[in-house]
Amino acid sequence: MGNTIILDNEIEFRLNFIIRNTKTIQRKIDKESVLTNGNYNFQLRPNINYTVNNRVNLIIYYDRVVNKPLVSNSFPRYSSSFGARLRLSLNQ
Repeated sequence: MGNTIILDNEIEFRLNFIIRNTKTIQRKIDKESVLTNGNYNFQLRPNINYTVNNRVNLIIYYDRVVNKPLVSNSFPRYSSSFGARLRLSLNQ
């Protein structure tokens, strides 16, 4: 006996995921190889895009970035950010 309501909204989920591991190795013929530069990079960036109607769009996002150097002359860096964006369209 209840009414069925169908919403014409659209939801989209995206996930960007990056892992990089770069190394620079100095090689010598008679000596041991030496690591001179390198970095481990990890990025995770999911977001949800929710279209309420043709004028209103809501985006919820999260960004996580980790940079770990492989040599001792640099410091590791970690950053996170999250939030929401509301887009209003004034076009007709």
